[in-house]
Amino acid sequence: MTKCVKIYKRYANNVLALLKKHGLLNREYKVSHDKEYVYIPIIQGSDDKVHIILKEFEYELIDCLLEKRRKHRDHKYIPSYDLLGDIVVVRENVLENISREQLINTLLDLHPHIKAIYIKEKTINEFRLPKLKLIWGVEVGSVIVKEYGLLFRIMLGKVYYNKRLSEEHRRIATISGDNEKIIDLFSGIGGFPIHIASMHKSFILANDLNPYAFVSIIDNILLNRKKLRGNIAVTKIDAKEFMNFPSLKEYFDRLIANLPHKSIEYMYVYDYLLRKNGILHLYIIGKSLEDVLERIGKYSDKWFLEKATRVLDYAPYTYIYRLDLVKR
Repeated sequence: MTKCVKIYKRYANNVLALLKKHGLLNREYKVSHDKEYVYIPIIQGSDDKVHIILKEFEYELIDCLLEKRRKHRDHKYIPSYDLLGDIVVVRENVLENISREQLINTLLDLHPHIKAIYIKEKTINEFRLPKLKLIWGVEVGSVIVKEYGLLFRIMLGKVYYNKRLSEEHRRIATISGDNEKIIDLFSGIGGFPIHIASMHKSFILANDLNPYAFVSIIDNILLNRKKLRGNIAVTKIDAKEFMNFPSLKEYFDRLIANLPHKSIEYMYVYDYLLRKNGILHLYIIGKSLEDVLERIGKYSDKWFLEKATRVLDYAPYTYIYRLDLVKR
């Protein structure tokens, strides 16, 4: 038996946030609810403080019987993983440092409400699709993740998605501007276009050859339609085919090329689509910045390097860089 705040469901999130902020939430017990109320455990002897911070709410302090949380084991090794909605994805090399059983127990201790744990064995084909192997739980077809309040549905194993790129999506959106014409040639689930359209009254063309990515972009536009200020058009063609459209020649102000292993192969396409002084965000993989700059150097007659940024660690001593290039 412990002391609880009994509060109407419509106020529960606000009350829970206040109790957490003031250190009054009793984390030994789980929050419970019924059809009308939520029951939030508070630490013993905190009644007076609770009355002060919740004075604007209609609530009761009652004794209630709540389920205790599972105590976390003292784990010596916490694996690197991605929490995507209610599933966890772990890279295969993690199993070099921890047994499968230890991995499962550790992740369940940290996230007791997840539905599945997958091992990412490798990335396959030109669509960069993750090959996922279920090691615990039930098969999950899709999950919804959130980035800066925006929702994205991910079809597991059918589209490319990297949670670690959420900051990069926002960063590019921040430096973009109103009234720009932007093209994202390898758009995946639409991370860059949707972030940009949420911040600016721009036109963004989102393209991806993967049919599942094409469907995902449309789905995610609909999920976020009330938050979008700009307009997004969606296409599903090979990036090289854009050169067959004379009306798009030197049409765009900004181009995003997030295809790190092959992006440099499309430099002539970027030149065709971008206007003079247009900006190319080129994502490229390499062992060092010097390595990347050397490979891009032969294009210096048409492109001016404005900025180079290391975005992600891809593998030991291998990184993904973003080169911000201005068309001469």
